[in-house]
Amino acid sequence: MAQLEIKDKDGRVYWYASIHEGCLRLEKEFYGHGEGSRSSEFIYTIEASEFPKICQKYGLDGDSDVMSVIESLVKRNRAGQFNNDIVTGFITVADKFSWITFDD
Repeated sequence: MAQLEIKDKDGRVYWYASIHEGCLRLEKEFYGHGEGSRSSEFIYTIEASEFPKICQKYGLDGDSDVMSVIESLVKRNRAGQFNNDIVTGFITVADKFSWITFDD
């Protein structure tokens, strides 16, 4: 599984998830349209040490690979809760990268 869309029941994508060097990488991009708009990209890295906490919180099998766990969250319509856990800091993000540009 190369990349997985973490999206809500209405199909809105929160993140694109993949595994990179044993860590969960979450990415999203927003593209501005027109003069004065901005485009942005965010990449969050969640270390493997957080995987058991994620499994425990959502009552999932800790022996499964993390991408299967994330896929299960999406199928169970819990992507919004997972996103909230990232934003509020319940799930520790080891590295945050952001890039923003403005259209002149």
